[in-house]
Amino acid sequence: MSGKKEYCIIMTGAAASKAALDIIQDKREQLLKRYPFGYLEKAEKELGELLLSGSKTGMLFSDAETGLVEGSVACGRGGVFEALWKLGEENDCGLKADLFAINIHQAAIELCDHEDINPYESDSTGCMLIITLYPGALLEKLADMGIRAGIIGYTTSENARVVVGNTVRYLTKQAE
Repeated sequence: MSGKKEYCIIMTGAAASKAALDIIQDKREQLLKRYPFGYLEKAEKELGELLLSGSKTGMLFSDAETGLVEGSVACGRGGVFEALWKLGEENDCGLKADLFAINIHQAAIELCDHEDINPYESDSTGCMLIITLYPGALLEKLADMGIRAGIIGYTTSENARVVVGNTVRYLTKQAE
């Protein structure tokens, strides 16, 4: 990244969709004691669609003509918080993300809570974080590809990597 320009951070997919799907598959019988069958069926379908939508983002990077992407990091088993840390590390920048702008399905929140897991630190495979100077054009391109995406923050010239919600959380490198 060049200079002190402020880049937008766009996220595709939805946080913890993969984690929530794994919980449904691994603990279905236990979950049925707490949640109605229809709720789990609907959640599984919607979470699967979100996972698929976010996974399509890789196609964007095969289109070398876009010129819209300055940097990117795929979210994985460490979740969105780990990916945000890596995004800052790989692009030598700080960042400020809005917790409430991070797309997450309500069922993912509930299922992760059931397992006492932070959804923002759980498997978000299929999501991607993208740095761009052209958020409008990139969001339009993603929408045309059927990919759900939104702006979740921006880069900063400071080194701090911060997520702001009801409180301020300073991200740190995850233990490997």
